[in-house]
Amino acid sequence: MKNTYSIIVAINNRFSIVDNFLHHLESVIDGHNCEIVLVVDGPQDSNVCTAIHKKENLPRYNVVWLDKQNGYGIANNIGVNHSHSDFLLFLGSDVFPKSKSIELLFDTLIKQEDETIIQGLTLYPQTNRIQSTGHVFGHLINRHAFENRNINEIELPALIKRQAVSSTFYVMKKTVFNSLGQFDKFYYNAWEGMELSLKASLQGIQSLCARDAVAYHVRGGGRNDTYIDEEQQSVYFWCKWHDRIHNDLSNILAQQLSDSVRKNSYTVILVNQYRSWKYTLDEIKLNYNEIIQLYPRKHGKYIFETELPNAILSYPGSLLFACDNFQDVCSNAYSIQRRAGRGDIVIDLSGNLVRLT
Repeated sequence: MKNTYSIIVAINNRFSIVDNFLHHLESVIDGHNCEIVLVVDGPQDSNVCTAIHKKENLPRYNVVWLDKQNGYGIANNIGVNHSHSDFLLFLGSDVFPKSKSIELLFDTLIKQEDETIIQGLTLYPQTNRIQSTGHVFGHLINRHAFENRNINEIELPALIKRQAVSSTFYVMKKTVFNSLGQFDKFYYNAWEGMELSLKASLQGIQSLCARDAVAYHVRGGGRNDTYIDEEQQSVYFWCKWHDRIHNDLSNILAQQLSDSVRKNSYTVILVNQYRSWKYTLDEIKLNYNEIIQLYPRKHGKYIFETELPNAILSYPGSLLFACDNFQDVCSNAYSIQRRAGRGDIVIDLSGNLVRLT
């Protein structure tokens, strides 16, 4: 009997991740009529090799050994070429799907009238907060939509339409994957999975995120502690697609504007160096009286007491912080408490809009 679907997994990581991943995967596909294609991407730790060798003779496993490291895209292309099913699940080896999530992804895919790529919603296992609901694009920037948001604090439709989704946990027909030319071989562990779904969207193939098909993603845990320089890959991506990508950051933020936020007026504090915040604020028609650009000394967590003068901290009006991710400023509990009742908010490049006070 032909397998219902093939799971494509590229292996290039530490034994602890491989060991936990394989045990978890077995538990969530128990009873499934599926094939697991493990592509071992170049030389690995001896314990990893031993763990994979144990799977080689098991009925559902198809193991491919590569002599050298090729990177995520090429390894997955090879995996697809060795697969025997009409439906594909691309699964990062640092991703742990919840029970029934894989079935839900394929059930949803089969129900679609049009050709579709569907990503499951991924969470950070450390915080149980959102890692990705697909991708959001600003001007020459790309982020995971609603990253770090509490899943219980935001209303999401069952199927979320995106320009692009993440290949760490997505499904499609094999014919769709091959018709798109497979993953671009130029990339190395960055951009290729997202780009494929973007290309699909531009050709009229839907890219969706299924809210209820949930997996935990130990983000970056599957890269074997290897330094990956994305600078050239980023330039390559934007040179190819910059004029065909829709800036949807404004749309995602606008959908979260309450009446009280729309009526308010803000002093805007730019915490990061994204050059298009003014365009975004104007596009969502948010009222502001002044924009102040600050240059924090370090990227990441932003400490109010060391970066903001008292004139701003004691400002009687409402503040709007614009940053990479809202958690960069939300950790300032003391200052936020001092400004209680002033209607401060924070917006970020992942499309989050969060009330601070």
